[in-house]
Amino acid sequence: MGTLLIYDADFFRYENVIPNLECAKYAAWRKKKRDIVVASPSFEPSRYTKVFYRKEYDDGQFDKRILQPNVDYGGRAFSATYQPFEMGMEKIEPDFSIYDKYRIMYSEKKSAQQQLKTIMYATHVRLSLDGKTLEPFPFDRMRPAHPSLIFHDYDIAAVDGALDLLKEVCASRPSGLPYRIGNKFPINVYNYKDLRAWLELVPMGPCFYLQYNGVFTDEEIIDLVEKPALGLRQLVYNFTYGCRSETDFTLQVLPKIYKQALFLRSCEKKILLNIDTDFFKTKELLDLMKLIDCFYGKTVNQWVRPHKTTLYAYCAWNRRAYLEVLPWIHFSVTQEEMRAAFQYMRTHNYEVFDMFYSIPNIIVKGGKLVNEWS
Repeated sequence: MGTLLIYDADFFRYENVIPNLECAKYAAWRKKKRDIVVASPSFEPSRYTKVFYRKEYDDGQFDKRILQPNVDYGGRAFSATYQPFEMGMEKIEPDFSIYDKYRIMYSEKKSAQQQLKTIMYATHVRLSLDGKTLEPFPFDRMRPAHPSLIFHDYDIAAVDGALDLLKEVCASRPSGLPYRIGNKFPINVYNYKDLRAWLELVPMGPCFYLQYNGVFTDEEIIDLVEKPALGLRQLVYNFTYGCRSETDFTLQVLPKIYKQALFLRSCEKKILLNIDTDFFKTKELLDLMKLIDCFYGKTVNQWVRPHKTTLYAYCAWNRRAYLEVLPWIHFSVTQEEMRAAFQYMRTHNYEVFDMFYSIPNIIVKGGKLVNEWS
């Protein structure tokens, strides 16, 4: 018997993070062995016989004490492929009660703390151990009275047959109402047909994430607006996927993205623009994309009448632009950085630069996105 510390690095660092499934499984396993198991927001390995440390989000923040001999560390931040437990531990019912007294760490908002309670009562599953092949689904663990399922696969869409299985599982609830789906990591899709197929699932509110990799056509953006889905607000738009260079992005992709953002804003539809900091090497271009995301995100459903507001006007009203995209992704742009970003675009693509001043709104005309005043 010993004293074991369970440390979920993401949960104790960021708000609104789904608890770690491996931490909950390991806690259940060691409690069966009569160990004293505690979770704590304080990472002090020297105070415990053993420490189980898991970190999923690679934010560049690593504590050197994880190298101490009594620390078992792992997670997606250390390995892009899942490292399974031994089978007995892998199949055990997870024990999320270790998180119960730390609801305030999930969020200070009472409504969000209630959401954590829903998460803890949900059925938590990993569909695949190797990221490709389906494991037998644990139908016996499902709770019809708590109709939420949360999946912890690093990328569910990469698992062969996952979508068909999820549709079958969602339809198996005795009441006839579907189970709701949540996922700790974004579901990656690469074409519009697949995106629509995944959007048919009933999302578990903000616990559902989809990531579209590529650039939407005008027709696809219009279709998203005209045929909205419940999971649309949790869609992450990774528009730099497939771009060859910053020049390619600036000349070919940015004009499309900016028009799409204006159109979605005018329709009061918000999707998350993914700012890939590894792709953007030029600071002015990176700051410009952050600024556009702040402009788009902050003026959806705002009193400022977004369809009347240009990017230039938005910058003139704000000495600093700020936006929290996800709990672990937030950024700001100062006035000096705004000016530098504008000048960069004036030099590298004057057509887009002119849009910042002259286009407050985009509408549909002939099946295409066009300037309302053109």
